[in-house]
Amino acid sequence: MLGTRNYTLASCCKPIPGDDVFGFINDDNTVIVHKHSCTIGLRLKSSFGNRILSTTWSSHTSTSFEATLKVVGIDAIGVLTNIANTISSYNVNIIRLLIEANDGMFDGKINMLVHDVEDIQKMCISLSKIEHIKSVSRIVD
Repeated sequence: MLGTRNYTLASCCKPIPGDDVFGFINDDNTVIVHKHSCTIGLRLKSSFGNRILSTTWSSHTSTSFEATLKVVGIDAIGVLTNIANTISSYNVNIIRLLIEANDGMFDGKINMLVHDVEDIQKMCISLSKIEHIKSVSRIVD
């Protein structure tokens, strides 16, 4: 993506490699990269169409990007261990883990550093196969 590092990733939608994105040139000529589905990005597109750039991702195998998964399921002994082991098997770093249990159910957010959307998709599939997990999805904080 872009030859020099004159871009930043939008904090509103937190794009990672593999997401469908576009660039917005701000007043200091820095490109802010947004997901196509970002509501703030959509407003920028409609108001500042002449400042929109088509962007593509380059390979980022040595760079990590923050992503968050939401996990919901039935509270059971060992489920947290299974979640942590599954995520660790993808060689990504968990930077924050918050799980709360209430009335036999748990709801959790897992912030981690991933390489691209493919990491997230594979983890979601693997996590959803764990007994007691009812849903897994990527979210933007």
